[in-house]
Amino acid sequence: MDAAGRKAFWDTLCSLNSYDHASVQKLIEACPYPQELCRFRAVSENSLLQLQDNKQFFSTANYYDDPFDTHFYINFALIQKLYDAAMDLSNGSNDGVLKDLLGQLGLKEDADTIIQNLKITPLDMNNFSVSLKNAREMIKRQIYSICFCENPLSETMWLKYADHHKGFAQVYDFNDPNTRLFDSETNCVNCGVRNHPPLIFPIYYSDTACDATMYALTILFRDVFKDISLQSSQLAFNLYYYATLWQPEKVSLIKRKCHQYDQEWRMLLPTPYSNRPYIRLKPKKILIGLRTPEYQRQQILSAARIAGIEEIHQVVINDNNQLEKRQLA
Repeated sequence: MDAAGRKAFWDTLCSLNSYDHASVQKLIEACPYPQELCRFRAVSENSLLQLQDNKQFFSTANYYDDPFDTHFYINFALIQKLYDAAMDLSNGSNDGVLKDLLGQLGLKEDADTIIQNLKITPLDMNNFSVSLKNAREMIKRQIYSICFCENPLSETMWLKYADHHKGFAQVYDFNDPNTRLFDSETNCVNCGVRNHPPLIFPIYYSDTACDATMYALTILFRDVFKDISLQSSQLAFNLYYYATLWQPEKVSLIKRKCHQYDQEWRMLLPTPYSNRPYIRLKPKKILIGLRTPEYQRQQILSAARIAGIEEIHQVVINDNNQLEKRQLA
């Protein structure tokens, strides 16, 4: 998918105002994924075991190597002013400042109701202040994902994620039903990943960060309000619903423009899990790195055979000084 296609997908995502089936279908139609997507791995005990078991584990963005992986910003100054105004309100001060701040967050129509709730609700604002410091990490923990790339011969990806050409790449054809092993295995009947299957979306690359201020504020207040009556009110529901609508997807699917050559896609898992989830996927083929040592090459071949993967390629440099894959006999 080229830059224009990724921008069109992003614009579609930002235009959605519901989680209904029609909205999801509209988003899927905006990003038909390529015939093949690949995942680069360094050779390790875990990666070889996952290869032989046809498993891929999901991760949250706070574990990714790039601290700016999710390209969003939080207006901490505005949230701090809101916090200070809420504290002043509890001490009997005028509510005008708080009303103006809520207006800046797009809550002008609900400001009076919110202020009234704040006046009658005993908030643990100390806890809120502590959570504010961790807001960025809290957002990055809100959704699980697995990263894929369009080009199995990407020099950048072999360097960054396959141990400088000494690892391997797993190539998947998501148009082939045989790729999704969890669909047919009987022991997956009650699996959350099967019952709430993940979707695959492209990363949008931009120098303009996504505004996650309201989303962060909502996550913070979710903890503050969790044990009080406001949680069940229609106002609270509306605020939470609209502030979080497609926000996990937005912050997970935008990266700085300098990463655009990664041609990345992400499989997003919408259901929360207490333990790290995984998905059973069978690669169509395996590519062994240009500089993979012979003993690790044999380990990869052994794991691939156990997994039932028959198509194995070796990456080489061809006569035109470019990376090329050559199928092994």
